[in-house]
Amino acid sequence: MVQHAILQKKGDKDAEQDYVAVDMRKQLGRTHRQLVNLTIDTTVSVGSRALPTLINAYRNFIEDWLTTFRLIKSPRRPFGILADISGIIKPGRLTLLLGPPGSGKSTLLKALAGKLRKQHDLKVKGEILYNGESFDTFIPERTGAYVNQVDIHNPQLTVRETFDFAARLQGAGSKPDILNLLKEKEKAAGIQADPEINAFMKASVQEGKASSAQTSFVLRLLGLEVCQDTMVGNNMVRGVSGGQKTRVTTGEALVGPKSTFFMDEISTGLDSSTTFLITKALRNFAHLSKATILVALLQPQPETYDLADDVMLLSE
Repeated sequence: MVQHAILQKKGDKDAEQDYVAVDMRKQLGRTHRQLVNLTIDTTVSVGSRALPTLINAYRNFIEDWLTTFRLIKSPRRPFGILADISGIIKPGRLTLLLGPPGSGKSTLLKALAGKLRKQHDLKVKGEILYNGESFDTFIPERTGAYVNQVDIHNPQLTVRETFDFAARLQGAGSKPDILNLLKEKEKAAGIQADPEINAFMKASVQEGKASSAQTSFVLRLLGLEVCQDTMVGNNMVRGVSGGQKTRVTTGEALVGPKSTFFMDEISTGLDSSTTFLITKALRNFAHLSKATILVALLQPQPETYDLADDVMLLSE
């Protein structure tokens, strides 16, 4: 089946300097993440210096400044977070990341999503490849989404409005020229695209619509159609339940154009049945859209574990 494929790179002046069409015979969103000898280290304070007090904050600031100019030796001790990790995360499959607290699950997910590139207190060694490309050749934040375990939303918006707002922020409805560019290159290459996929992509990027087709798709996928017109709410505003709010957090990432998702402890505060339903929805999304999904869970139930296509294990 012929489908569209987009690889977002830096420095490309064609298609608003952010997009370049590559290998249109590949399936939409099929991306591989590869880890090659990934090692992440940092330095930490020990003893009473590790306590978050005002005095320690001032002392750490002064010591960091003096250490930067090599006037004193850093009193902090080295601490290893991840050591020599290698592996491949495949598209179209739900990969489960398991490990005890403190094993480095959150750090690994942030590293895969490109969130650690600007953290100078971490020393990252090894390579993270995206379809064979290193982070120096493209913008990882535009291709991978990191889903935090904390649910933070605008309580006054409904579930559908939240998804539509997230989709607009991520580019839905604002890139019809990209679709036209792909059609032109397909036509020049003699490629006959699938009409159903063309119709879906056209509906997804259509401008001027209050709600996109992708929003309706994610609402149905996550089982949120029953509460799509209910406010999200918070501690002060009555809204959806805790399990539905967690699904809203997940859906905010799924409505965007990204093809890889790294989800950190999305089962926090949920019962086993809700965790099972969310994991099942993610597996269905991965299989249907050929997305690359890595989910970190803490002590999942056997029925939830059986939903995963692949499993990654971390230990201290």
